[in-house]
Amino acid sequence: MTATTIRRTPVAVTPTRRGPQPPWPRRHLRALLAGAVALALVASIGVVLGLRTGSLRDGGVLSVVLQQDQESGSVSAGTRSAIEAAALRMSSAGGGTMTIRVGSTGRATSVATAELTVVRDGNPESQADLRAAAIRTRVRAAFVKAASARTSASGRALAELLAGAADDVAHARGPREIWVRSLGLPTVDPTDVRVLMNAEPAAAVASLPASAFADLRGAEVHWIFPSTTGDQPALNLRTEQWRAAFLAEYVKASRGVLASTQDERGTGPAAAGSPAVPVVPNLPDPTPVPPKHENGTLTTSIDTASLFRPDEAQLIDEGQAIEQLRPLAAAWATGRYASIVCTGRIAAFGPPGSPVGQRLSEQRAAVIVGLLRRLDTPATPVGVGATRPLPGDPRGAVQRSVTCVATPVATDH
Repeated sequence: MTATTIRRTPVAVTPTRRGPQPPWPRRHLRALLAGAVALALVASIGVVLGLRTGSLRDGGVLSVVLQQDQESGSVSAGTRSAIEAAALRMSSAGGGTMTIRVGSTGRATSVATAELTVVRDGNPESQADLRAAAIRTRVRAAFVKAASARTSASGRALAELLAGAADDVAHARGPREIWVRSLGLPTVDPTDVRVLMNAEPAAAVASLPASAFADLRGAEVHWIFPSTTGDQPALNLRTEQWRAAFLAEYVKASRGVLASTQDERGTGPAAAGSPAVPVVPNLPDPTPVPPKHENGTLTTSIDTASLFRPDEAQLIDEGQAIEQLRPLAAAWATGRYASIVCTGRIAAFGPPGSPVGQRLSEQRAAVIVGLLRRLDTPATPVGVGATRPLPGDPRGAVQRSVTCVATPVATDH
């Protein structure tokens, strides 16, 4: 047999045509769709909780600090309404959050919160009346919760009280408001006003260490002064003016802005269990002091804390100042005195030799000399700041004065 050789001819294979290919594989499309569903679910949860991304990024922060002690009593309806109005304004401006803190000596503790962003069907509520009703309900619920909070302490702090509020507003992108309800008269070192009130408010603040300040950077501070209760006497005009000037300087040094102060009407009795704090005595009201005779000289001391506005050379009541100077003018009219020198001083708080204190002492001495001249009594004004204190404590209240010394006419023996 003859062998037969079989030759296999190669066969060309033509690819099957399946139409246009998608830009991504189908598994990528499925993953993308699943991610979108997850994001939508997270967003819907955020809406339900009132925590929209826009609210967290752009919303404001309203931090409310309530100082709790027997001398401050309980929060009035008027104060709650004022803070509620602030919450409504913040809600209208884009929303945010409100925190209520309660404290006395130490750091004020967060006791209640309220979301100030109102949404419906995933969008910001557009009807003002519905938004306002929701905010009022939330704020009132927060105050009810705060009313049951209690703190224990034996003093009234300042920096510690504001530290929590400073943390609240530190990272806000929107408006930063701090509302403080407090007597504003701390009794805890280093801001114990029972010592600091010996100084002019600006000098008192300048004397404080850095640790005495909370960082209120960028915050708008609103202060509400409750009526005094308990053992704390009502504040007289001099003490109220000193307190207002001191807080303005303090908030400024803390890098905030004291936007408003107001007196609370209808302060209620202190809640049971509120801590007692030390009483803060008032600055003295103007009290005429008879001139002092010594070695032929006649000395009249004018208490600038009672007669001048804090940090200013402006008299509170010119008539009262003139009455205190009349005995000196009468002595001058006798012809037994050759000259009068009126020396202005301040207490030794703040940087030594401060040009601000020096200038203030000069200006006040000049005002007193101006009044004497109206009484036909010539005198020379001198200002020494805190560089030449009177005998006694250089930081004592007696240093805040204008002292007029009449030198007798020399006699020949």
